[in-house]
Amino acid sequence: MTAPGRWTRGGGLDFTCTRCGLCCRGPGEVWFTQEEKSQALAAISGTPLAAQAATIWRASGADEVIDVPADQACPLLGPDGCSIQAVKPAQCRTYPFWPELLQSRADWESEKGRCEGIDRGPNHYAYADIFELLSGRKDTRENS
Repeated sequence: MTAPGRWTRGGGLDFTCTRCGLCCRGPGEVWFTQEEKSQALAAISGTPLAAQAATIWRASGADEVIDVPADQACPLLGPDGCSIQAVKPAQCRTYPFWPELLQSRADWESEKGRCEGIDRGPNHYAYADIFELLSGRKDTRENS
């Protein structure tokens, strides 16, 4: 596990998800454990997405990945938001508290162009909260 950058120790960080869906748009990859994929499949069972399930994920070692092209959104993002909101993978549940976005204030500021909830209250995350998110022991408040 990577520790948050020293710059986060002072006052922590504000983040409140607005459910705008910008973080679900490419380019990128969405990683699922086998358990997370099983939960996602159960969540979309009986929906039109279920018929596409075989083409949505690709295997990568022990995990499953959804590739999101630059000009598209995650196939699990529907008109009303994430179709697997209640069971989204850890990657989605902990965004934007990812190691690569917490290395410097500049990295965090740069991500604001993709996420309107960064540096927005009322949710405040102290350094200890951020450490728990990075360790996988906690989710963002919107997802707990």
